[in-house]
Amino acid sequence: MSKKSTKWRAGWSLVVVLALLLSLPGGLVLPEKVAASEGAASVFLDPPSQTVEVGATTTVQIRIKNVSNLYGAEVHLAFDKNLLEVVDKDGAKDGTQIAPSTDFFAFTPGQYFIHSAEIGGYFIARAEADNAAGTISYVFTLLAPASPVSVGPDGKVLATITFKCKAPGEANIIFKNPVEGEPPVKLADAAGLPITILPENIRGAVIVQEVEDVVPEVVSTFPTAGATDVAIDTNITATFSKDMDVASINTTTFTIVTDTTPITGTVSYDAATKMASFDPDTDLAFNTTYTATITTGAKDTAGNPLAADHSWVFTTGAPPPPRYTLTVTVDPAASGTVSLSPPQPAEGYLAGTVVTLTAAPAAGFRFDRWSGDATGTEPTTTVTMTRDKSVTAHFDDVVTLTTVEVNSGDKITVAPDGTVGNIPLAIKRIPAGAGVGAFTFAL
Repeated sequence: MSKKSTKWRAGWSLVVVLALLLSLPGGLVLPEKVAASEGAASVFLDPPSQTVEVGATTTVQIRIKNVSNLYGAEVHLAFDKNLLEVVDKDGAKDGTQIAPSTDFFAFTPGQYFIHSAEIGGYFIARAEADNAAGTISYVFTLLAPASPVSVGPDGKVLATITFKCKAPGEANIIFKNPVEGEPPVKLADAAGLPITILPENIRGAVIVQEVEDVVPEVVSTFPTAGATDVAIDTNITATFSKDMDVASINTTTFTIVTDTTPITGTVSYDAATKMASFDPDTDLAFNTTYTATITTGAKDTAGNPLAADHSWVFTTGAPPPPRYTLTVTVDPAASGTVSLSPPQPAEGYLAGTVVTLTAAPAAGFRFDRWSGDATGTEPTTTVTMTRDKSVTAHFDDVVTLTTVEVNSGDKITVAPDGTVGNIPLAIKRIPAGAGVGAFTFAL
């Protein structure tokens, strides 16, 4: 999203807010020059001092305490632009923005003016840093009928500034108004009257920036060094001791090889966990030893490389046993069923599985025999799966015999369906549609 220009709005808004904030005595305030007056209104930076590595970021809060009925505030700061820069906290707004607090109003990111007749609201005229000039301005007021805010000795946060440390040195952050002769901090109550704040109760901060001389290290890996039986679909990871420069974590500085053959894949870096990941384009091979390496081209955010290449070796596991399919058919169709124990998995049986087959005839049929990869005439048999196999269960019709008494010399006419009248005879089964006509025989 491109930033929207708001310069015109900030200009006239500042005039409106400043009309509520009457001038107070004060001037340039250096950090910790005089002791603060305990129990009196104070505006200060927290923490007052810290040591940060060059290239890293840190936060500083503008805090206030011991103030009653606060309705608006104007705060100006100056910092060493050669050593520090403010990190923008609102990419949709023109300029570099600091982050207003929610301690005084329900600030919605990106919303600098909110008001309703029922509960009032707030108006932030400025929450902006100028990195070229090394200045920060924060100006806000509550809007009627919102209630004023009182702050006790524990204090509240006015706003938070995120700094990036650019170079080594000692950087002072001081309260200073860019308008000569104007105090750096102004506070007002709901009537627009000034709230007194003594100059000694306006305190800045110091950030000491050092080039970290501790080189980054790989503190853990997955798989671990010497691991065996590693899954072939594994992503390989390395976790570092320090924040790393994401641009230095790539397929050149993080490699996987087997023998001398490089493995292709995608490399990523998660700043939150300090973890680099190598995702191979295809699964690794079974029973194969791989060497993973993080080279000295990998650097931390301060530009420090690893002291030496970090390599580790792991081995993938053996392939799973093969699986085979058992195909079972019934002859004739629908003449019976065959159950399998154990039931056949969708991916087939593991090699060596002994499968018990049990044939059950349908009504009007009886089991006859097995054929294919099983033999015998018993309805239960077994098959050992050493390859894909096929078995057929054969069933026969059940024929009921009827005795017909005839006299010697009589003739009996048998119909094509094997009946004399409506009586079935066990003479010979004539298949349906065989085209055999009626015939006679003599006893």
